[in-house]
Amino acid sequence: MKKLAVILLCVLLQPAPAVAFQKGFVMNGLGEKLDDRMMLFYKDGYSGAVLVARNGEIILHKGYGLANRELRIQNTPSTIFHVASVGKMFTSAAILQLEMRGKLRTSDLISKHLGEFPKEKSGATIHHLLTHTAGLALDGAPLNYTSRQAFIQSVKDAPFESVPGEKYRYSNSGYTLLAAIVEIVSGQAFEKYLQRNLFDPVDMKQTGYAWDPRFEHARVAIGYIGDTIETLKPTPRVADEWGNRGPGNILTTVGDLYKWVEALRKNNILSERAKEKMFTAYFNDEGYGWRAMKTARGTLMLRRSGGREDFESRIQWYVEEKVVVIYTVNNNLNFGRLIAPALEETVWVK
Repeated sequence: MKKLAVILLCVLLQPAPAVAFQKGFVMNGLGEKLDDRMMLFYKDGYSGAVLVARNGEIILHKGYGLANRELRIQNTPSTIFHVASVGKMFTSAAILQLEMRGKLRTSDLISKHLGEFPKEKSGATIHHLLTHTAGLALDGAPLNYTSRQAFIQSVKDAPFESVPGEKYRYSNSGYTLLAAIVEIVSGQAFEKYLQRNLFDPVDMKQTGYAWDPRFEHARVAIGYIGDTIETLKPTPRVADEWGNRGPGNILTTVGDLYKWVEALRKNNILSERAKEKMFTAYFNDEGYGWRAMKTARGTLMLRRSGGREDFESRIQWYVEEKVVVIYTVNNNLNFGRLIAPALEETVWVK
């Protein structure tokens, strides 16, 4: 009997089955109200995943709609999504981490790490790349993304846009150059640096680049394009080309993104000084990979969004109010711009 009691106790102490978690978590009260809002979007065609936390406690963590419309596979809390430019926050964190380790400074001229640039571009610094103010290439200039060196040279050869530091223009190519700097300074491939120094320490096991072999048979959402639910068509996964590193093309889950926010909050990855640099609004609310904004309540909100023709994603971190809202979308039916205000209104409804 004693042996049977021990066995029963062990069974009772086992964690809840993963299947139960796949169905999502909705906390009574506010979690239910948030879920009700999301169900309205779902009925109109929304598909994706959402996580909302308050005071360090998750109150909604759930998938909606279909990850694969052809096979009728549902989105779950652990479905993996392409998060587009949300990946920029990892690139900026890698740069700041290398600065913490004395390997570079954000005030460094980029020529220190990437070789000589034409005279009109020679004043560009890492800070300019981080804040989209480097002005190195005209918008739409053809660049060579096939290899690191080819890309760097194509930026040097591209028509000059503006004096570094004088003009803001959102630039994916600037973040590709940052990836090149990370590789050169660290001596590691960019994706390996992120994995070893950012993702692994935070236990982000479902995060990496789209072409990582780990994702070949994983539960990855397919992106869809089309103007209506009836016309949605699937898009292929991003291919492995060197220039796709830096500005985006990360696959992850809303749960892993929440782990990242918590790691930043607890200074597990970056120091307070590094975070101060990251979350300072320099131009157009733009910090280093994040935007630092004031809410209607006068409080600080840190935001990082990502968008493609087939995926959307966003993190909204209300720092002083201790609320985090994270969501993903795997179609382009324009739900991204609707979800954030709806969830915010629900959280702070009088």
